[in-house]
Amino acid sequence: MNSSDQSPYRFDISSEPRDAEWDEFLEATPDSNHLQSSLWSQLKFRGGWQALRLIARSDKTIVGGLQILHRRLPITGPVGYVPRGPVVARNDAALCKLMVEKLDSIARTERLTYLAIQPPRRSAQFVPELLQRGFRPSPFSLAPTATVLIEANRTQTEMLAAMRKSRRRVIRKSATGPITVRTGTERDLPAFNSLLASTGRRHRFFPPSADYFRTMWELFSRSNDIVLFIAECSGEPVATELDIAFGDTLVAYSSGRPLTGPESKD
Repeated sequence: MNSSDQSPYRFDISSEPRDAEWDEFLEATPDSNHLQSSLWSQLKFRGGWQALRLIARSDKTIVGGLQILHRRLPITGPVGYVPRGPVVARNDAALCKLMVEKLDSIARTERLTYLAIQPPRRSAQFVPELLQRGFRPSPFSLAPTATVLIEANRTQTEMLAAMRKSRRRVIRKSATGPITVRTGTERDLPAFNSLLASTGRRHRFFPPSADYFRTMWELFSRSNDIVLFIAECSGEPVATELDIAFGDTLVAYSSGRPLTGPESKD
């Protein structure tokens, strides 16, 4: 479905499961996130979520957009959220205003009873427009949040200098210890899920299912955007980390450690 107005931008609305052009735009745009990709929407589709994409074009080139994930819940009715969006190629106040207007219109058309927006980190230009449209800050987060943010363009020396002394000591000790790290394959996903389940029991949270991560691997491995690291001690997995690299951002999505053993201490 297309929409147009007197602005230099044309807006398209799409619900296609796979949108390679949109994903390529995200990959090329600084600070974008895999949670806005059509690949991610395919993963969420397995859990009952539908995707709507609002894409802004200048001539035929994508210059911005957002992906809404929405579903109907038994009590509240239709709800939606925008994880790490909207995304724009450049800071354009007029475009940001139009995108929020279109987003508000979509929410009304879909009769969403609740809509959560979790903008990218560098998204201050959207906040005034969202507040003007009646959105309010919330302490709750639907999309995963990062516990640590690291600027990867710094040198290793600079990164270590920014850490606590105890953390630097642990890192340096591990480099001379019995632990080795290798790149995993799809065959290592059971070990990843087992360690993650152990971590969940220890810290009292419920991780996603093995099927969830298998589907994630199937989707993102097609474009080589996902990698699994396995840390082993005497040939036994003691820690794992599943990373998704998308554009200029790498997200360490999940990790796990065994409940017992000489290397299980946090």
